[in-house]
Amino acid sequence: MASIVDQNDIKLTNIEDVYEFTLEDVQKCDNNDKFWVYCGNTIYDITHFKKNHPGGDKVFTNKGGKDISKELVYHTKRTRESLFMYQIGVLKNDKNDVRCVIM
Repeated sequence: MASIVDQNDIKLTNIEDVYEFTLEDVQKCDNNDKFWVYCGNTIYDITHFKKNHPGGDKVFTNKGGKDISKELVYHTKRTRESLFMYQIGVLKNDKNDVRCVIM
């Protein structure tokens, strides 16, 4: 059964502060200088957070520039809600209003 994390669960920042990026832009940010991930159509810059993750930065191996929806199923609602602090934009040309779906 899929659990859906919607805009009520992961709050978006002020829409005027949100930028659009292509999927290719996000996929390039998979290193220590820039480490971005996305869930649904929302993009997060977790560059500085990943080294402080309780599970260590190793949990992010092969996750840079990728969809983290499945990984969020192991986190509490409170943790998912804290993602809004890292939101930097949305995927450009996303024709659907995609919610973050956790399988």
